[in-house]
Amino acid sequence: MLANLTISNFIIFDQIEVDFFKGFNAFTGETGAGKSMIIDAVLQLLGEKANRNFVGTKKDTALVQGLFFIDDPKLKELITKNDIEYEEGSGIVISRKIYNTGRSTAKINGTLVNINFLKDIREFLIDVHGQYEQQSILDKEKHISILDDFIKEEISNTKLEYKNKYKELQKIKNRLKDIEANIENKEDRVDFLKFQINEIEKANLKENEEEELFSEHKYLSNIDKLNSNLNKASYMLNYSEESIVEQLSSIIYELSQISDLDEDIKKFEDIINDKYEEMKDLSYELKSYIENIEVDKSRLNKINNRLSTINELKRKYKMEIQDILKKKDDNIDELNKLEGLNKEYDSLTKDKDVLEEDMDVLANTMHSLRTNNAEKLEKSIKEELEELNEEFDVPRRTLIIDKLEEFDRLDLIQEEDVVITITHRGFIKRVPESTYRTQRRGGKGMIGLNTVDNDFVHALFLCSTHDKLLLFTNKGKVHLVNTLDIPEMSRTARGLSLANLVMLENDEKIVDYVTVNDFETDKAILFATKEGYVKRTKIEEFSNIPREV
Repeated sequence: MLANLTISNFIIFDQIEVDFFKGFNAFTGETGAGKSMIIDAVLQLLGEKANRNFVGTKKDTALVQGLFFIDDPKLKELITKNDIEYEEGSGIVISRKIYNTGRSTAKINGTLVNINFLKDIREFLIDVHGQYEQQSILDKEKHISILDDFIKEEISNTKLEYKNKYKELQKIKNRLKDIEANIENKEDRVDFLKFQINEIEKANLKENEEEELFSEHKYLSNIDKLNSNLNKASYMLNYSEESIVEQLSSIIYELSQISDLDEDIKKFEDIINDKYEEMKDLSYELKSYIENIEVDKSRLNKINNRLSTINELKRKYKMEIQDILKKKDDNIDELNKLEGLNKEYDSLTKDKDVLEEDMDVLANTMHSLRTNNAEKLEKSIKEELEELNEEFDVPRRTLIIDKLEEFDRLDLIQEEDVVITITHRGFIKRVPESTYRTQRRGGKGMIGLNTVDNDFVHALFLCSTHDKLLLFTNKGKVHLVNTLDIPEMSRTARGLSLANLVMLENDEKIVDYVTVNDFETDKAILFATKEGYVKRTKIEEFSNIPREV
């Protein structure tokens, strides 16, 4: 339910706020008062296309806000799914800001939403009905929808089942198209996949293999340096005159001569003795390591060849080893799928045939339901129309004839005198002359027009409802307006903007006017310019002025 509507800078509205109450709410007013503009504002909240003409004159933006109280569970679910804050019972505020560039933004409870989301939820908020909506009954394409709505309880389940099967059928058809496309290039693709799989398997790649090869390559490339340095270390540790082992032995001997004099010296002797034993063990291990070093120059060549093979694959596939291995697994999966396409195609084709048979049965069921109930609907419509005819029938007030002579809409309008008012800011209105009563001398007068924003009456004159107005502008243009096209308003109304009747440029204004009742006359209009030029133009030359001149 729409509870409140606030409109700012929207067409002719500067600021209005409307509260709606439970039950029937009606807007009444004369032509041009703005009733339809309120509907236009509401439609903006429902996702209708924005227009820069909706923004008021000399304004940057227009704003429409509506407070809706909702109780539909589906709508609440949609709002929650779109991360819109909502408190039960507090309603939602939808706002639409329109810029003078034609662009617009929408928010719900302060959260920006896509305009299409407003269209998605409009069915839960408001139903808008127009005065020509009944003409949809004459559209044959909508007859089935009308009939289905009439037999909704009987046909809804069948329609839903048919719809679901149709969706499933479309998925199968799309998959069959994909398979057909793949089958066309199947042989080439299978050969390509097999080649890549065989190439990768032949290389016998292993994860972390490259790092291990690099480490071994480094070791073998420096084997001479390794032998030299290890021998020097072994010699310094055990075999030189001042080897570490011999020096430790001498230190132990010296300490043993005095260890009985102090317990701390005895501790030093024990520690160094332990280090002495460790150095002896280290010396033996180092010697054994040196003796076991084997130099296999062919192994270095094998490592180089292996690294070359790996680098060639990495350059070819532009991948690391683990990614190449994954590609092999992916290729195997794709190869298995391609080799099973024929089986999948046959299986899907059978499923498609079964679905189509089921849909034929459902379609025949719906056809029977519609055929059997079409006459019932026709009878029901006739009965309701007859009831309406009996209740509201009145004798015909018009005469139908076979031939229609030349016709003018003015023949249907009673000619009467009216007062035309044009303001400085370009607002115009029509008021019956009878609205103004004659006053005696000393009368107080009455308000003839409410003006705002420093506006004032520029022209006020008397003419007939059958007259036409020639409106001359400061740009040297003339516009033709029927008096009947000028909206009739109350005595105090501001009027309708001339922009709704004639096309004026931003700095273009009406500077003078001429009322014409009959163009078939010898009368003429005399023009005189500020510079002193004059000319005379016959009235009849202004009889066929288009809407824009």
